[in-house]
Amino acid sequence: MLKYISRFTRFYRYRVYSLLCTQSSPRILPTFTKTLSFTVSFTWWPLELWKKKDIHEQCQQLFNDSLFHIVTGEFSVANDKLHELLWFVNQSYQNHELTNREYIDKRARICSEMANLNLLMGNYLEAEKLIKQTMEDCLTAKISPNDAMFIELSLKMSMLFEKSGRLDDAEKGFRFCIENQEEKLTSFDESIDHINEKALLGMCCNYFAKFLFANQRQTEALAYAQRAYEIASQIYPLDHANCLNLLIDISVIYADLNVFTESQRILEQVIQTSQTKYQFFIDNYSNDNELLKSNVSKQREMHEIMYTLIHSILQLAVVNLMLKN
Repeated sequence: MLKYISRFTRFYRYRVYSLLCTQSSPRILPTFTKTLSFTVSFTWWPLELWKKKDIHEQCQQLFNDSLFHIVTGEFSVANDKLHELLWFVNQSYQNHELTNREYIDKRARICSEMANLNLLMGNYLEAEKLIKQTMEDCLTAKISPNDAMFIELSLKMSMLFEKSGRLDDAEKGFRFCIENQEEKLTSFDESIDHINEKALLGMCCNYFAKFLFANQRQTEALAYAQRAYEIASQIYPLDHANCLNLLIDISVIYADLNVFTESQRILEQVIQTSQTKYQFFIDNYSNDNELLKSNVSKQREMHEIMYTLIHSILQLAVVNLMLKN
């Protein structure tokens, strides 16, 4: 099953993408605001391929296409892609190419991503309906409430609670997700690397850090953001967009705590790493655009590192200004 595709960089990437699209406009750009990068809903998940290549590679391609359009802010196109994927999965099931469990798993994953998309667009009622429908699908498939999919759904419900002002319920939900994952990981065989479970814990810590930061609890937010980065660095290369954006989040929290020199140091580290990786793309793909066009994952990776670089440069400019003052 194509479980847990990267998605925790959406809000910030969409914001920076919009900045790129308008940079040639004579209008005055909005003031750069202090916020944690919403490296969306959920860019944490490592790629886990489905078992049947003929069907699942097609599903993977449609899924990747939809995520790419989300990254670039083309939400309507992404929504169409997800509906196309849902139709394909339904047809495959009707043609007896998927088992009941496979069908439920895939339908749940697609509806879950549709809920993510509606969260990004501010359609909270629709997002809640999709999350509840996904939970029902999981229960129909007899998926345990302790399963990673259920924890992720609980995380999304916590985010919805936050959006609707139910802050106590939101905090309880975030803590439930984190405590459940920590307990689950301690019960696993240490000789086996449960990468998906680690990624889910990291994602929960990341979103809880954002919640705490938004509610002026910076010291607690810093601890959870650092925990999220620690987990991400065990899963991804240190120049991966997930790791870099978590460092940006940490720098923002340090700046809000008036620890500007540490914030500056972290941002300079992110910029240097991002520049090196972006230069790699220039050196290897600048003379072969067709090669880049044919590789959607590389396109997405290049967009991610470009947006990360721009975001970190803007953030450093703000921190440097604060230091001068």
